[in-house]
Amino acid sequence: MKAVPPKNESGGIDEWIGEPVIWSQTWYSALNQNSLFERELVVPQSFGQFPSGTRFEIRPSISRVGPLSENSSTSIDTTANSIFVPFIIDIEVPKIISIYALDSGGITPADGHVWMSGQSLALRLFIEDSDGLASPLKMYYWLENHDDSNGDGIMQANEYREISVTLNNGLLSTDIDLPLLDDEQIKAPSEMVGRASVYFVGEDLAGNYIANGGTFGEDNDLATIFVANRQDTVVDLDSLEFDTIQGTLLAGKEHHFSFNLTDGNGIQTLDRIELALLGRDDSSNCFITYFPRNMVIEYDQSCIISTPRVIITNHPQSATWNVDFTFRLDWNGSYNSAQSGGIPSLKIFDEGQDLGLGLSKISIFLWQPSYDVEMELINLKDITDPVGVIESNNMWLLRGDEIELFATLMHKGTRLAAE
Repeated sequence: MKAVPPKNESGGIDEWIGEPVIWSQTWYSALNQNSLFERELVVPQSFGQFPSGTRFEIRPSISRVGPLSENSSTSIDTTANSIFVPFIIDIEVPKIISIYALDSGGITPADGHVWMSGQSLALRLFIEDSDGLASPLKMYYWLENHDDSNGDGIMQANEYREISVTLNNGLLSTDIDLPLLDDEQIKAPSEMVGRASVYFVGEDLAGNYIANGGTFGEDNDLATIFVANRQDTVVDLDSLEFDTIQGTLLAGKEHHFSFNLTDGNGIQTLDRIELALLGRDDSSNCFITYFPRNMVIEYDQSCIISTPRVIITNHPQSATWNVDFTFRLDWNGSYNSAQSGGIPSLKIFDEGQDLGLGLSKISIFLWQPSYDVEMELINLKDITDPVGVIESNNMWLLRGDEIELFATLMHKGTRLAAE
C-alpha cells in the first residue's frame, strides 16, 4: 500500500499538487492450498504525514513461487498493472453551509424567517464535503399544527418526522431544493403564528457524519421558521421628518430622513425600504436602499459621502419602529447629479411588490442642494511686540509685524460650518 498522486481527470500524468506524500507499507502472506490468501489491512492514520483526501493504492505482487526449499529464480510475476484497489483517506466531516427560505421577495436565511401563510414553505440547503457526499440525506422536520401531538409547544424528538433526500454520490458540493412543507400543517387557522423546525443527518462516502446539521428542539435545530398571517404595513404620515434647512440640504452636513413604520409581522420581514432623494422618476441617483432582513445598505456613492446609516428603533411593547436614514451629500455629487434637487420618494417592498403606501412623491419635502460657502473671520491677533491696538473693526500694526488669523469656512447664509 502506498500514497499516490491525485488522479488527473483530463487524462494526463498523475502529479502531486504541492509537496508529495511519501508513505508506503508492505504486508506478506502465504497462499493456501487453493492459491488464495486473506489479509486484514489497517487504513493508515495520518499523524500529520498526509492531508485528508490523499489517494492510496493497494497492489498485490508475488515475491516467490513454490516452497522455500525449491529454487524459484525462474518464476516471474506477471500480475497486470491494472490489478489494484484505490481508496482515499477522508478525515474531513461534511458541512452544511447554509439553509435558505425561497421567499417571494428573494432567497433569505431560513432560521428565524417569517413566512407568509397561504403557500407551502420552500427551503434550499447548501452542503459540501472535501472528498464526496453520500446519499441519501435524512431530513427531520416538525410542523407545529401537525406534529405537536401533546400540545405543549415543545419540539420533542419523538414528534419529528423523517424524509430521505436523494443526491448524487460523490458530489463535493450541492444545493438541494427540499420537499415543500405544508403551511397548513405549520399554523392552525385559529393561530396567528406557527413554527416549523428542521435538522439533518447525513454522511460522506467515508462515513463521516455531518457535524452541524442540528438536532431536535428550537434551540438546537438547524432552522426554526415562523409561518404567520399577513399584517398590514403602515407609515405614520405625521411622523415623517426631513431636516432640510429652509428647503436646502447642505453638502457635507449630516441630514436625517425619518418616519414611524408599523408591521405586525416585524420590520425584519420586509424586502427593502427605498429612499430616492431626487424623486420617483430618478430613483437610480441619490438613493439609499435598506434591506431589513440582513441589515444591508446600498446607496449611490457618487451622490452620498461614505456609507449612510439606517437606525432602527423599536417602540416599546409594540410592532412600531422608527426608521432614521442618516446621510451626507457629497460636495461633487450635490453639484452634479443633485444640482436641481428633488422631491423625495419613499417606497417599501414586501413579497417582491411595492406596497403602494402613497409616499412616492412627498411634495412637502421639496429640496435644493447648497454647496456655496463663505469665509468668516473668527479672530485676528498681533503676535509681535509691541502688540498693536484693536478697536472695533480696525487694527493698528507696525511694519513687519506677524499676525495670526483665525477663520472658518461656513455654509453661505447660515451659521453652520462646512464639513
